Amino acid sequence: MYSSARLNDCLSEFSQVSGLETNPNKCSTYMSDIDDNLKLHICSLLNFSEGVLPVRYLGMPLISKRLSYLDCSPLINKVFDQFQSWQKKKTLSYAGRLQLIKIVILGIQIFWTSNYVLLVKVLEKIDSLCSDFLWNHKIHLLSWVTICQSKERGGLGVLCAKARNYVAAMKLLWMIHLKKDLSWIKWVHGIYLRQFNIWQVQIRVNDSWMWKQLLKVRDMMIDKFSNVINIQNVINRNCSEGKVQLSSICSELIQQNAQLLG
Repeated sequence: MYSSARLNDCLSEFSQVSGLETNPNKCSTYMSDIDDNLKLHICSLLNFSEGVLPVRYLGMPLISKRLSYLDCSPLINKVFDQFQSWQKKKTLSYAGRLQLIKIVILGIQIFWTSNYVLLVKVLEKIDSLCSDFLWNHKIHLLSWVTICQSKERGGLGVLCAKARNYVAAMKLLWMIHLKKDLSWIKWVHGIYLRQFNIWQVQIRVNDSWMWKQLLKVRDMMIDKFSNVINIQNVINRNCSEGKVQLSSICSELIQQNAQLLG
């Protein structure tokens, strides 16, 4: 209890010095092995609500265990709510719906896919929501697989959720391969790679779930592109000034194997 009171004093002093104040609506306190009365007292003292694990940052769960469908519900709900908002605009054309999917939904999803290899079930749900919105919940005139093909191949050039997530994972693999000066990549090399490189290391029983998922995507891409050299060539020619062009790689991935979208 003393530590909570001391923390409250520190926050008050910081507020007086800086002019900044904590936002009770964005702050939570996490407690373990404490009786309910003491929990209530601490929450009242700090003016924070009791938090529920997992901790979330910008809506994304900060976890090291296996990512569940429920963990991804904030992402799915945000996409669904966005579509519900747009659905009220009766004047939206198919072209307008297409652009909203390409630009806004990609922006919502990209923060998650840049950090996690999402469950196939989650990615399929996002694609299903996109397809329903595009066709205004009417009969789908074309399959989503066809829609996600390039215009040259009879599609509309939409980057589906599955392909985007695989390509984002490829970007992580490339960063681990190339940018060894970054702190988190140094950590990866020290814990997971050591005498191996990212293209050779094998999955071990005690590896984290996220690491296993990343290596599974690597093996899938090696299978689709035949070998590691081909993967490296694809990323190299779609890399400008050290930045990987995800959309370009995604297009090549789709052309390589459309079954990844189904």
